[in-house]
Amino acid sequence: MISPIQVRGTARQDGLRSSGTDVRVQFGWYRYAKSGTHDGTALGPFGHKIAMEVGSDATPEDLMRALGDGNEHLRWAAARHPNATPEVLKKALGDGGFRVRWAAASHPNATPAVLMKALDNGDYNTRYQALRHPKVTPAVLMKVLGNKDESWDIREYAAGHRDATPEVLMKALDDEDFKVQCEAASNHNATPEVLMKAIENGGKIVVSRALRHPNATPEVLMKAIGNEMAKKEIDEGIVSLALRHPNATARIGAEWVINALKSGFDSETIRRLRVCDGQFKLSDLIRFIITDGRVDLDDLELFQKALEESNIAQYAPIITRMIRLEKMRRKDGV
Repeated sequence: MISPIQVRGTARQDGLRSSGTDVRVQFGWYRYAKSGTHDGTALGPFGHKIAMEVGSDATPEDLMRALGDGNEHLRWAAARHPNATPEVLKKALGDGGFRVRWAAASHPNATPAVLMKALDNGDYNTRYQALRHPKVTPAVLMKVLGNKDESWDIREYAAGHRDATPEVLMKALDDEDFKVQCEAASNHNATPEVLMKAIENGGKIVVSRALRHPNATPEVLMKAIGNEMAKKEIDEGIVSLALRHPNATARIGAEWVINALKSGFDSETIRRLRVCDGQFKLSDLIRFIITDGRVDLDDLELFQKALEESNIAQYAPIITRMIRLEKMRRKDGV
């Protein structure tokens, strides 16, 4: 016995209203049993509040035949049927009705191969539905990111996808649109290697996203600080994000202060130290600065005097002892 599709609902089209329409479609002959004042063909694709129920025993062969019918509601019902196979869904993706294509792209039975085919569709929403599917694989995401003609927001969605792997995120960071790069730098799957690439190649907004990521390691933060120190005009916002990151260490803060000391002691050194105050254990920070061989002893003594006159004078005895030991160490060549 050939399985039926049954359509029930109400429709409003061209001023025509009907209620309780019951149209029974017999597969094979597509005979429409009239009910009320119009038959099933009156339930056009823009009908109002159409509800469809497809027979649960419809086979994939039945659904394939239904996809060749002229009634878009019938094709839509076939595309969303629970018995639809990947082959049925692939055929539905070539349908002229956008709702039929959307139903196929979001169907639970869609495989990665079906989703790949959906991405070739010219309809924006069909491609978007495919990306939202729970069976999206990294290969699907890579296909999106590799298509330069794809809409930027589709690529952005792929870069921020929950299943994006580090390889996918690396690909997204090569995208020419900074919004796609931002999504990659913010993705919870981003590894330190991904964040390092974002800091090396990204603009200010991308770098700031990477510095807010919980996976940013001290090495990543140090890279961001180093990039800023190499510029003529330092972006204090980027530096602040790096210094205040939960994974920042006193070594990173010391590096920033040492950068000022290497150019000769001035008020900038103390200003940078004040920025670090409260974020790091100041004694550790100062120890790193004093024991760093790149800072001249003369500058260290000026540094000591400035600290004694500052609001952190309580560290003066420790600093004096540290500098004395450092002088002895350098004199002995240790």
